[in-house]
Amino acid sequence: MIDIQRFTRIDESELLRTMKEAKVSFVDFTARKEVINGMEYLPIYLEYSGEKDSKVIQRKIHETLRSSDLDYANLTDFFDSEILRDEVL
Repeated sequence: MIDIQRFTRIDESELLRTMKEAKVSFVDFTARKEVINGMEYLPIYLEYSGEKDSKVIQRKIHETLRSSDLDYANLTDFFDSEILRDEVL
């Protein structure tokens, strides 16, 4: 369970469901919270098995998570920022 800015809590099962709904093909992933200049981010480190454009994948995951997790949507609206970071492994 990862708590982001005390707005939302995201767990492994939610990330798995989100990536499945977003049709993101991957072999494995890990996620953790990182703090940069006082702002918390959620980097997801993906070992891809399909699409390799990390910006496209990040957008798919972000939009799917926004539509399924009201707290995540409120967080990104409040800070007017994407907290999701996608890293290609």
